[in-house]
Amino acid sequence: MRPSFGRAAVAFDAKKPLERQVRDVLENFEDHVAKLPEVMSGFLMSGGSDYLLRAAVRDLTHYRDFLNSLTIVEGVAHIQSSFALKAFVNKPSLMM
Repeated sequence: MRPSFGRAAVAFDAKKPLERQVRDVLENFEDHVAKLPEVMSGFLMSGGSDYLLRAAVRDLTHYRDFLNSLTIVEGVAHIQSSFALKAFVNKPSLMM
């Protein structure tokens, strides 16, 4: 029996530092990631990691497969993932 996250989508953040920030490498990464059905949102970041992705996976097997699909992208040097243990607030942004 596989460990399961159930029917609800589980969101996690995966930070992707790239080997170098060159336009073609960035565009290639963004194009590849945008086509993955697991990716709910993606952000180009400042600071230590180049990208922050929010993705939904069914279970740990699906998570491993998703990570494998990221490791084949040219320029990905490191993947760091975090899982949300509890949501205590989740508001849409309000532009004023």
